[in-house]
Amino acid sequence: KTHSGEVGTLEATVVDKEGNVVRGADVGVYDGDLRIEGMLTTAEGKVSIGAPMGTHTVRVTKPGYRSWEKKDVEVRIGRSTDIGIVPLDKENYFAEIRVKSPSRVASIGSNPQYEMTLKNVGRNDDTYTLSIQGLPEQWYARFRESRETAEEVSEIYVSAGEEKTLYIDFIPPYSVDIGEYNFTALIGSAARQYEEDLTLRLRGSYSMRIYAKSYRHEINRGDTLTFDVTITNAGTGGALTNVGLNMSAPQGWRASVDPATVASLEPGERATVQVTVIPPADIVAGEYKVISLAKSDQAEGEDEYRIVVKERSYVAILGLLVMAGVAAGLWYMFRRYGRR
Repeated sequence: KTHSGEVGTLEATVVDKEGNVVRGADVGVYDGDLRIEGMLTTAEGKVSIGAPMGTHTVRVTKPGYRSWEKKDVEVRIGRSTDIGIVPLDKENYFAEIRVKSPSRVASIGSNPQYEMTLKNVGRNDDTYTLSIQGLPEQWYARFRESRETAEEVSEIYVSAGEEKTLYIDFIPPYSVDIGEYNFTALIGSAARQYEEDLTLRLRGSYSMRIYAKSYRHEINRGDTLTFDVTITNAGTGGALTNVGLNMSAPQGWRASVDPATVASLEPGERATVQVTVIPPADIVAGEYKVISLAKSDQAEGEDEYRIVVKERSYVAILGLLVMAGVAAGLWYMFRRYGRR
């Protein structure tokens, strides 16, 4: 019987068969099948529970251990009832499984990875089977014992009291859609099957690609160069907005882009702009580098071009005539004075 409002204290210490304290064991106080009080053991394996006066049943449970029960435990008003040491016996086969970050966000194009710890807390060694349930069509998943190795495993042996770390790789197809995907990691043992729910949210990635038909141009000194540049939204994350192309040229050069900006580009969409480059009038003939930098609110890309500036043809011809004149003068002088 219990008496409303009349409370005493129930105390206990929970240990395993080796005498090690058991943290997180659930100690419940029952009136028949009705649970009236309860709490988890502390790091020292202890509990101190305020319980109504009366005669109760105390049950102690923890995953991986066999349950313990004691009937006819009497609680008195204002007094502490210590039921002493509660020994829990480990189950023959039991595992604790922890997944680091079971819910993840990744970009399309990546292969997300989950880290799992498998601890054998049973009394016996065990071999565990490993599989994934709920994979969409064309998806692939694998378990590995190390990030560095490419070898995948479908089962793993773990000695009693030992733990091992596993890595689960998910490989989506190239055509995967943005969205949320749910899987279940299945770990089978000699006694039971364990399930761990995993969630993966795939988001699109932003990517910009720049293309020109030629990356090397030749012009004469004093000329103006124009060429087209195509900007493509190569990502899957959505539209690129406020797309602009900026040109970086050597000092004294002038460069412009038409149109200066593109309002938006949807995934797979492209736009072509015209680039105009004007070298300075007194430039020395040679090869120069011009860089284009495309920027949007979401992504950017860069490319470079080589521009070869040559002397005009009439300048070259004039130079040849001058050299020919000098050569003719030397020949004349040699003919007239050379044999005296």
